[in-house]
Amino acid sequence: MLGSLAIIAASCASQPAATPNPTPTPAPTDTIPATAFPTASIAPTPTQLAASATPAPSIPSGPVGFSWTTVALQAEIQALTADGSRFVAAGTSAGGQVAFTSPDGSAWTQIAVPPPTGLVDPSSGLPPNTGASYSRMGPLVRLDTTLYSFGTFSFMDAMRPVGWRWTDGAAWAFITSTNPFFSSGTVFDAASGDDAIIVMRGAPALRWSDTDTTSWSWRSGSSWVSGDLSANDADRVAATEVASSTDGFLATGNVLTGDDAAALTVPVTWSSPDGDAWTQVAPSGWAGQVCALEADPDGSFMAVSVEPNRAAGWTWNAGYGWQSTTLPGSGGIPTTQGNPFAGLCAMVRAGGRVVALIGYPSGAMSWTRDSTGTWLAGPSIPGSNLGLAAALGDRVVVLESVISPTGGQNTTIAHVGTVTP
Repeated sequence: MLGSLAIIAASCASQPAATPNPTPTPAPTDTIPATAFPTASIAPTPTQLAASATPAPSIPSGPVGFSWTTVALQAEIQALTADGSRFVAAGTSAGGQVAFTSPDGSAWTQIAVPPPTGLVDPSSGLPPNTGASYSRMGPLVRLDTTLYSFGTFSFMDAMRPVGWRWTDGAAWAFITSTNPFFSSGTVFDAASGDDAIIVMRGAPALRWSDTDTTSWSWRSGSSWVSGDLSANDADRVAATEVASSTDGFLATGNVLTGDDAAALTVPVTWSSPDGDAWTQVAPSGWAGQVCALEADPDGSFMAVSVEPNRAAGWTWNAGYGWQSTTLPGSGGIPTTQGNPFAGLCAMVRAGGRVVALIGYPSGAMSWTRDSTGTWLAGPSIPGSNLGLAAALGDRVVVLESVISPTGGQNTTIAHVGTVTP
């Protein structure tokens, strides 16, 4: 019960509409300010990359190949994204939270991130750095001029979301809020649309089968508002993936029934035009865990499923639902039963083509989708304990977690792949 007594719970009182902070250096506020800041050299205004630099007919017919190099990061990286013209990674180091940027995946610049505040009662007797030590940065999403990271503080039996923002031209700042969104739970995934951030938040639970997911949307005029994913189903749900396209948002997960060993039984997909009102759509048809949900430029969505006897690439369109293709040679990939897929599972665009990456104990496999929609087996990827991936132009970064054998600071190896013809 120590965790419950020592942690300061956020107030669940209704909050007034947010007012953007007009000052050029934002202090943590109750809601996330949406004020634009002047561009500085630390974080140039990102430009949106084209999804594919070449028309579909000119896409090479063979799978993508890679030339690999490695670089070490002295931190445990928990989030990675391609943000405009740079990679951004976020995680924890011996000194607390930290971020890195890189234009190419090879040369990384460390950026300071402030520790979280207000998570631990000063009279509890806990060390002053408890908040930082037990907080993990999470999914990175951009809205207008600001990049956000939403993670989770977890100490004993207390769990609650935590957030940071990095506005172009300013320093990273911790988000201080009394909104109910930050009161309890764990962050599964996040996405952003034209004017909103959407976060899938799971209820605190000691077992995976006990969780229940709520969607939360943030807009500058309304702060955080909760949505209901279970309106069409009375059972507990776990929405572990969310993505946005030009046509709205899509979320995937499972209806949870039974005990922990049999919790992932019924795959579910939800669709929303705005991230607030969700509709359960046609069943997906996959038999395992779906991951790597991403949007296609045409408004449809892509995903990968890791199933007992195969992995598959999936496409979703509002007109015909889900359609799948077995990824060739994927029958021997180990799966994680009863929990979200824990290894590398990513869908990226490298060299103008879609590449699927799935990890296994001693490395990872890759597949390339050609201009006809056919998946082609590609080269394997070195490393073990692979977890995150992102792509920028012809570069792919795949992160490998390195666990300290002495219980010290965990580190990360960045495997940097350059697309070869």
